[in-house]
Amino acid sequence: MSLLGGARLNFDTSYKPQNGKFVVTVADNNAAQKARDLVPAALRGDVEVRVGRTMRTEQGTAPTGVLAGDYAEGGMTIHHSFPDRTDGQPWCTVGYSVTYGSGKRGIITAGHCGPPLHLYINDHYIRLGDPVVPLSTSWSGLYDYGIYDIGAAAADPWVRFKDYNAIPEFPDSGWFSVSNYVSRVNQKVGYTACKSGYTTGITCGLIASTYAGSTGKAGYVEVDRSNQERLSAPGDSGGPWFYHPGSATSILALGVHSSGIAGGCARLTCRAWYMPIDRMMTTTPVCAWRRSELDLGGTPVTPRRIFRHRLPGRDEALGCFQTELPVPTPA
Repeated sequence: MSLLGGARLNFDTSYKPQNGKFVVTVADNNAAQKARDLVPAALRGDVEVRVGRTMRTEQGTAPTGVLAGDYAEGGMTIHHSFPDRTDGQPWCTVGYSVTYGSGKRGIITAGHCGPPLHLYINDHYIRLGDPVVPLSTSWSGLYDYGIYDIGAAAADPWVRFKDYNAIPEFPDSGWFSVSNYVSRVNQKVGYTACKSGYTTGITCGLIASTYAGSTGKAGYVEVDRSNQERLSAPGDSGGPWFYHPGSATSILALGVHSSGIAGGCARLTCRAWYMPIDRMMTTTPVCAWRRSELDLGGTPVTPRRIFRHRLPGRDEALGCFQTELPVPTPA
């Protein structure tokens, strides 16, 4: 290791007891050849040099503009920025506020949302830094999430919402407390899932599949059969999907919004995908709730008045999925 470090190579190494070798990973073939040349001849049988992505600490850059009393919570609007101004148009939605690492505070949203991103809090903007987990990891076919540090701002365990659709169970606006989460394996087809997004507000549908995907994408949950006019739309990306029991102010976290139907849809022809919350924990342990999870179990129960469903007819074609960012407007 001292020889590799002395040569200023970017590398990581680990011992593999399966084959009794030390594996050295470097970024490219030139570095690999240099590393092999540096290994003493007597040790070359015990060292394997590979080309790949090297390990790095998962620390995002700190936000700027955080003031005393600032906070972040699920359902907040995320603003994009432009080169000639520090604020920007509504762009995405906060999924959940979280803690990660050793008590650091942050937010989760969709990976395709940024950066650079801003939160508007207490009459001023916070500019978020780089994501904690590099987007090369967290925004790929298997993942679509971003974790951003919020510095000294409080990570409130709430999800705010607006009900633009006059759903009987919900007031015009308000907050839910996040009490726990449900992993993908315990999210059942036929259960109600609701989301809070900047554009369409709170909308609900039924879980249609827990293994949805497309070319280069896999591991998402699909929701359909909504009775609202639009299940999701550009600007909802990153927003929280959750299970709501129908009468309480406490919810269970299910995931963050990833994709909707390209070109729009209406009511029962709408579908949406979200990334299950527990799949984010495979790369970075996060905590927006108690570090345990619930199995909904049993028979799917749909809150009585939210849905009066029928299946899409043959003339109601289902569209193609796209990530739901709004089209930027010039400054």
